Amino acid sequence: MASRLRALLRRRRDAPGEHGASGPPGALGPPRPTDGEPATAADVTAAYRLLLGREPDQAGLDMWVGSGHNPRHLAMALMDSVEFQNTRRPAADADKLELLALDGFRMWVSLDDWNVGTTIARNGTWEPRATAAIAHLLRPGDTFVDIGANVGWHALNAALAVGESGAVYAFEPSRDNCGLLLASIAENGFANVELRAMALGDRRGVLALYSGAGGSNGTTQRYDAAELGLARRHIVAASTLDAELADVEQVDVVKIDVEGSEAAVLAGGVATLRRRRPHLVLEFTPDEIEARTGEPAERFLAEIAGLGYRIGVLDPADGAPVEPGTALDGVRFTRDPARVLADHAASGRFYSDLVCLADGRDQRAAAGQTTRLSRTSAGTVGPIPPASTRNPSMPP
Repeated sequence: MASRLRALLRRRRDAPGEHGASGPPGALGPPRPTDGEPATAADVTAAYRLLLGREPDQAGLDMWVGSGHNPRHLAMALMDSVEFQNTRRPAADADKLELLALDGFRMWVSLDDWNVGTTIARNGTWEPRATAAIAHLLRPGDTFVDIGANVGWHALNAALAVGESGAVYAFEPSRDNCGLLLASIAENGFANVELRAMALGDRRGVLALYSGAGGSNGTTQRYDAAELGLARRHIVAASTLDAELADVEQVDVVKIDVEGSEAAVLAGGVATLRRRRPHLVLEFTPDEIEARTGEPAERFLAEIAGLGYRIGVLDPADGAPVEPGTALDGVRFTRDPARVLADHAASGRFYSDLVCLADGRDQRAAAGQTTRLSRTSAGTVGPIPPASTRNPSMPP
């Protein structure tokens, strides 16, 4: 199974010129018949002008017009290119950091992070459906693994859910995100959270981390020494889930959100999934997975099902708070990749959150049980209050 998952990655990873300094920026695998009308020369020219600020070179124009990909795929690839990242340099001034008082814990965020940090500051929550699903699956004493922890929303929530007798392992390659998460761990006195500043993939080594300006999300690509000095690019350590959790006897829930590299993470964690049988909550973006692996997204889903999982698509819930006890209501679990893709398409979103229930575990997911209150509702949000006004239940 691991070799088949790695095979999904090999063709894409070893393709010449991928995200490199030579050749046209961006590249994707073969288009699907359902992708729609391919990009025209006018589409390519408009995308280059808007995203790269220049006219397309002849090689880029020829490649994209002849590729058969639609304009959306074209835009995604250009935005993922080194050239685009190089145009998105951040302002020189320091981040605007804020300590938020949330529902049960405190959290440091950057208000310059237009995606995650500002959303949490504004709404008091992040990814409410996935948050509720994780809360639904966890119990006191459990072990939670957060792969692609970002600034720590899910890791901090899980620390509350599993309690002092449980454990949280958070993996995050971005040094800025790690700094905020470490500050939040210290602020709350969470001794049950261990942060490992690295990326996870299908092998040990090094990867290149690309991060856009003004956001905390990033993508990892193969390391190319020729690009070492490019802006918004950092070289990070990479390991595998199997290597990092080799001595961890209990793994109950694993969350994976790695911007299209989910197949690589699973390929490096097959032994753990087979031995420990954790439930999975992962972000599923078919376009990104197909671009990374060069294979249809159905293949990725089939590999998960083949490891003994039933897969369900979470309703996005439009950002509304969700109680853990209802997190999986109406979710159809199946081993059929085509049905999963149909449910994803019905959501109308370019990505979906998937819950993958492991065969051979307890049936808590179907029992409608939960052991703690939802941490997804928007409570007190804003700068941390003076000590005299803090909730006495919060750690000092």
